Amino acid sequence: MTTRPARDGRDGRARAIGSGDDRVTPGARGSDPGASGNPSDVDLVPGTRTGEVAALGALLERHRAGIRAVAVSLLGNAPDADDAVQDASLIALRRIGDLRQPDRQPDSVGGWLRVLQVFAAGHTHGATR
Repeated sequence: MTTRPARDGRDGRARAIGSGDDRVTPGARGSDPGASGNPSDVDLVPGTRTGEVAALGALLERHRAGIRAVAVSLLGNAPDADDAVQDASLIALRRIGDLRQPDRQPDSVGGWLRVLQVFAAGHTHGATR
């Protein structure tokens, strides 16, 4: 059975559908899962590299606000920013293997995603000209 990220209508957290595993939720960054027991970015990256859609969904949801803020600051309007966030998400899906040593630099995932957003925003801006 395949899994896909979805939003739980009650709290907006990403969860795996079809896997019976609702533990993958946004919240914990870096290498310490924290008191909430949510997996950290470091814990989620290996899963994303092996195709666990729920793990990638949790990473993207966790960093969504920062990614969208970059897009809005570069593009200036919400519709273009939303398109650029979608583009950056697709790039992240294809390029997660390029992320280097997240275990040594736990905050590198969010930075990497924001850099992808800069490139995606540039592409979106170029397409709207």
